[in-house]
Order: sequence, then C-alpha cells, then structure tokens
Amino acid sequence: MKRNLYLLIALVLLAGLITGCVTTRQPLVLQDEPIKSAEAEDLKVTMRFLDDPTLKAKFGERTNPFLTDYFTVQMKRIMVFEITVENMRELSVGLASKRLEIQFGGQNRTPYNRFQLTNYWETKDEQQDTRKSDRARKAGVIKDWVLPNELTVAPGGKVKGYAVFLGNFPTYGTAVVYVPVLQAQERPIHRFEFDFSF
Repeated sequence: MKRNLYLLIALVLLAGLITGCVTTRQPLVLQDEPIKSAEAEDLKVTMRFLDDPTLKAKFGERTNPFLTDYFTVQMKRIMVFEITVENMRELSVGLASKRLEIQFGGQNRTPYNRFQLTNYWETKDEQQDTRKSDRARKAGVIKDWVLPNELTVAPGGKVKGYAVFLGNFPTYGTAVVYVPVLQAQERPIHRFEFDFSF
C-alpha cells in the first residue's frame, strides 16, 4: 500500500514536471525583417518568415497544419517560410525542395514534403481523435500551399510556395536558410542564403 502511494506521488510529480516544461516553450519571435530578397544570375528569390500570428490570421487555428503544438512532450517546432522564385533567364530553372536546407541551433534540416507533413498530422490527429472534416481540411491546405518535391520556373515566370521545416529548434538564435536554384541535371546555378534572427 505504501509503495503504491509513493508510486502515485512520483507519477504526479513527473506529470507536473513534464507539463511545466512543455508550457514554458514559446513561439518564435523574429528580431529583424520577415521578408528578405536576393538577386543573382538573372534570378530573384524572396523569402518571408511566417510567424504564428500571421499563420493564424490566414488559416485559423483548428485546421492549421503550420502551427507548432507547444503542449507535447516531444517538441518539434514548425518553421514556415514562403519562398518566391522569379526567373529572368532565357531558359527554365528548377527548384527541388529536398535541396533546401535550414541550419538553426546546431541542426541541419530539409523541409518536410507534402506527404511527410500530411503523415505527421494524420498521426497526431489520430491520437487526438480529430474530426475527419478537420483532417481533410489540413490535408487540403498542405496540398495547396506546400512546395512540391520539384518544380520548374519557366523563362519570365514566377513560382511561390511554403517550405516547412520541423525540428527541435531553439527559441533564440540565427537561422540560415539555403535555397539553391537549379539548371538541367540538378546542377546549381546559384545558392541563395538568408539569415533570420530570433
């Protein structure tokens, strides 16, 4: 009986500790400009960091696949960037999401593709018994906004989409995002680099 009581007390303390740790995590707050642009080799790339208030205003909260769940024990922060590539060259260029990269807090990550992000939310939504209509809405938002695995930008053309990074990223520091624009055979024409301070 006494042993069960000690076990119960230990579990309550552990739950309190976990809950306390989870709720102290904060959303990222950008310390500089959210929109950055660079031009090279007749290409222009613009990156915009999308913070939680911006994402909530655009997609709401309940069916928004771009918001970090701050109340889980295993913390995976979601970072979303809107990327625009303008091609002023005479030939088409390419963008492959698997070649994008973020370096932040000692971690290197490539973005989740549409399938990975949908699967991530399907698993979480099953655990939380989310309504099927809400799951379908999330999947639709992912399909409409997340960059495809590969895309082509025609001469004089422009493409735009979201790169979604997941990782145990810190709350403070400088994140560096690399965006290589490619020519045939996936050879880089230029690798654009953007710094964001949090």
